[in-house]
Amino acid sequence: MENNFTNLLTISVFVTGTIWITRKIKKFINKKNQFKKNIEIHKKSYYENHIKPVNYIDKLSYLGSFFPMLFLILIIRCFFYEPFYIPSESMMPTLLPGDYILVKKNFYNIKNPFTNKPIFTYHLPKRGDIVVFNDNNNHNKQYVKRIIGLPGDKISYDSINKILTIYQDYQNEKYNKKILVHHYVFDAYNETQSKDIKRNILDVSKFNHPDNILNYNCMIYKENIDKYRYNILITYAKKNQLKSYFQQNDQPKQIWLIPPKHYFVMGDNRDNSLDSRYLGFVSENNILGKVDYIWMSIDKKKNQWPTGINFHRIGKIL
Repeated sequence: MENNFTNLLTISVFVTGTIWITRKIKKFINKKNQFKKNIEIHKKSYYENHIKPVNYIDKLSYLGSFFPMLFLILIIRCFFYEPFYIPSESMMPTLLPGDYILVKKNFYNIKNPFTNKPIFTYHLPKRGDIVVFNDNNNHNKQYVKRIIGLPGDKISYDSINKILTIYQDYQNEKYNKKILVHHYVFDAYNETQSKDIKRNILDVSKFNHPDNILNYNCMIYKENIDKYRYNILITYAKKNQLKSYFQQNDQPKQIWLIPPKHYFVMGDNRDNSLDSRYLGFVSENNILGKVDYIWMSIDKKKNQWPTGINFHRIGKIL
């Protein structure tokens, strides 16, 4: 949907730019003929000057005045910042449905907007970064996930015990083993944020006790990865989807060796996220940018109209 808007914006810039350039050329030509036109105007009667038919071509040409503004918006969206809407629960509890995020598109590199290949790179993505990326097979579809593994890492995920393990630089004989999940008590969670999460994860049609989140078999855990410390959501009642996992050639299920220029991403809502466990690795060319800010958050339940704005969620994502 975001790509469709960008395509529409590009077409609008092309159309208005064509009109804008045509107007500039027309004005330049008119200046040369201005003296001759003034003589002709004075020869016309007052009546003829006031009942002349409307020139719709001239009125249409005023669309060209929108060109500078649309061109500026297109440049900002292609190279600097682009807004995205969070429609699903895959990044809970960090991002909730109804959040509007701002993606910094030039954080990692500057890309050719036509080929999507980096022109030059500032720095590479890091573990723990939240990024927006294009689907490998459909660039009109975008996902927002957290980078878990870098090129050269070995990822292991125990889908039964919900344990994520990263082995840095798997080609070396000595692996640097990092077990990232640590237990975290939900009751100690910020009360306001706790209500936001409960409102989104509690589905009465699936669970029986809407007043107590612990009865839903949903638990908040703290995960540490490099410099990041963030919360993840585990749903123990969720059916194991191991059969749907992406299996790399010559590797067992739940083990992935990340190739060069690719990344392994996961949603913070570990049991309700379509990520690299199912989709495979994310190419660096498909990463659109880094997510840092929530610029708007609406209070909205699924299939219902918004009921308010969550001002407390607006700001930098920790």
